[in-house]
Amino acid sequence: MTQAEIDVMEAGRNMDALIAETVFGKKPCKFSMTGIISTLTIWKCEHQSAENCYPQDKGTCLESYSKEMACAWKIAEIMKDRKNVSDSFGFSWPVELSFLDDRGVWACIFHGTRASAEGIGETAPLAICRAALKASLV
Repeated sequence: MTQAEIDVMEAGRNMDALIAETVFGKKPCKFSMTGIISTLTIWKCEHQSAENCYPQDKGTCLESYSKEMACAWKIAEIMKDRKNVSDSFGFSWPVELSFLDDRGVWACIFHGTRASAEGIGETAPLAICRAALKASLV
């Protein structure tokens, strides 16, 4: 995936799955519903532990990183402590998030020692996701 492709990628499940893989290191797997308690649906992963995977089926639940701020902020939290494996000294990705009044869009920049990654989006979660995906290319 290129930076230009990331710039036009829309918010939604495809972006959320890509974030789950590239930022959180999760792998896709099959989840099955094991029961319902009141209004809570219980899902079970094929690996018996959903910690390092995400549901690959569209009908199952996946965090909405690209649409919900609470989910998107998890990206910022993990990125600020992330070390770039290609940098022998390692560096973190402090985050800058702002609304650009003149353009009517959100901008997110993850600043690294040797590189920065910027994402622009109509919403703050979309800008965060785009910046994180670009950072994963560095």
